[in-house]
Amino acid sequence: MDGKVATTVGLLPTEEIRTDGADNVYIIESASRIIRKINTATGIINTVAGGGNLTPADGIRATDASFVFLTSPHLGFAVDKSGNVYLSFNNRFFKIDPNTGILKSIMGDGTPAVTGDGGLAINAQF
Repeated sequence: MDGKVATTVGLLPTEEIRTDGADNVYIIESASRIIRKINTATGIINTVAGGGNLTPADGIRATDASFVFLTSPHLGFAVDKSGNVYLSFNNRFFKIDPNTGILKSIMGDGTPAVTGDGGLAINAQF
């Protein structure tokens, strides 16, 4: 499906839709656990995250990761005006760089708890 005109492909059931500052559309295809982007200038659809088999971690490509819970109520998903994608997974919050597609932890250490007030966001527990 990647690299094709979005109107010519079929999507599996979707969970959430967001846009960035260039009005590109980001879709969570919940059935396949994938985030897709439609470039509105070209109409081309590509995978942004998911579809791989690696546990999400710093420094890996988001498309090499497997996001098991890309569905509500587990979902935390946002896109900023620059096209950075933010999502929560396994008690962490990740940022996906729009140029490289690389994951970076920005909050949480992966531990399920509620601690960290006054400390660094990366060390917090959710």
